[in-house]
Amino acid sequence: MLRFHIHADDVSGSWSWTDPSWMSGSSWITPLPFPILTATATREAGATIVHVREDRPGGDSTQIQLGSDGSIALRAGTGGTAPLYLAADGTGLVGSWDPVDLEPFAHADALSPMVVARLLTRRHRYSSDTLFATITRLTAGTVINWTRAAGLSVRYPYPVAHVVRPRRLRPGGDPVSHLGALLDRPIAETCERHRGAVAVEVSGGLDSANVALTVALRADGRVLSGGLIVGGRTGRARIERRREIVEHLGLRDVTIAAADHLPLAPGGPRSPQRPHYADGDVYQEAFDMLRTAMYAAGGRVVFTGFGGDEIMGLAPDERQSDTRPPHTPSWLDSRARDALTDVDAACSPVTAVALPTLVVFAARNPTYLRAGLWPIAPFASPELSRFGRSLPIEWRTGKDLLRQRLARVGLRRTVTHPMRPESFAATMRVALGRHAPALLADMLDDSVLIASGFVRRAAVETLHRQANDGHALPPLLYDMLALDIGVRSMTTMSPVAAEGNLLCAPSMPNR
Repeated sequence: MLRFHIHADDVSGSWSWTDPSWMSGSSWITPLPFPILTATATREAGATIVHVREDRPGGDSTQIQLGSDGSIALRAGTGGTAPLYLAADGTGLVGSWDPVDLEPFAHADALSPMVVARLLTRRHRYSSDTLFATITRLTAGTVINWTRAAGLSVRYPYPVAHVVRPRRLRPGGDPVSHLGALLDRPIAETCERHRGAVAVEVSGGLDSANVALTVALRADGRVLSGGLIVGGRTGRARIERRREIVEHLGLRDVTIAAADHLPLAPGGPRSPQRPHYADGDVYQEAFDMLRTAMYAAGGRVVFTGFGGDEIMGLAPDERQSDTRPPHTPSWLDSRARDALTDVDAACSPVTAVALPTLVVFAARNPTYLRAGLWPIAPFASPELSRFGRSLPIEWRTGKDLLRQRLARVGLRRTVTHPMRPESFAATMRVALGRHAPALLADMLDDSVLIASGFVRRAAVETLHRQANDGHALPPLLYDMLALDIGVRSMTTMSPVAAEGNLLCAPSMPNR
């Protein structure tokens, strides 16, 4: 929600507004310039408190308290929408919603083995730890304190108590109507206040379709929708589902073909020449184009279906089979293998928003913000979480509740009960087949992961031969390539990064 560079000597000084920042000496705090955000600065008991919050029911917030004793306290709201990334330099504290702004603090020798192991094996965790030990994330509900003498200290919130077991429905209870009412709460006021600027992502799946239904009912005029077009048999079915949803709800649709913007494509947003944080959106290349198109079409606030899986999820004792992590890839070197024992260490406790949803927010939301779009995930509201966890298992199995709500408004079974689940697998296979040979060759020439003992060079040589021979490549290869590229992009200062260096000036990217 903001960026800042605060020198220790300026903390207790007089803070005043000089558009677009609060200033004290050479220090500055700049809130994001989104209409949905409200930013204030007040004085309380000798401290200056800067507070940025979403202006909607249940909205997220970020607060900075600048103490008269030179201390800084940062408090995150419970939504996790735009987590701050923090680093302490020799004179004070630097922070930003965009981890790329912290590039000057990203050093190859500061890689966290625990986080590297998580990213190489898809064992993602929500934590204040980031890829670099020199950079800390302010997670949902967390307080981080800083003093010149002690540096940074993290205090996680107490675990949030969730519904432990499902309940019985009252006679005559209608979960479908109640779902609609709960979805309406985080949507209605935003649609009213941002009339004409509301967009919704429509993938063709149940989660986003239910969100789009509520947005279409509430928004005045045709709502902007956007989605990716993917290839293969599942892609054709997805196109048909999206078409029916768009036409049924009267949406104003924009689409982008994923095949035209493949993951790992050279010259795209994920290349060694463009600094980027490795733990980002898997299909960022195509989604960046979609977000750009949605902004150009007038979208400023975008509703997403994130969180739907979590509120409809089954507890471990309700599942017929265990959910196991992906296998350990053969290319892990000793340093990454040793770190696998720590992947669950120092994680955030249970929060009001489901932890897997917060992982998605941290990975994907910065890309919305760069595009000028403010993301809102109605399914992430604590009320919907409690409701979903309370439902009898038959309503959650296969997301039956979501299917029934769509059926009630007349959407056909091709939407409510698709024959094939959504999948980007075909897109990823094409991307790896096309781009992996050159990227693996690059790794053999220059790889921080190989040099640091996280990935075995011999395994990369084998993968390179297989890629050149046209063999099918394992999906986890994407994770290794994306991580290697991301680390190289952040640990090598480039002209692009130098122009936007957070330490240089209180500039703010404005669309």
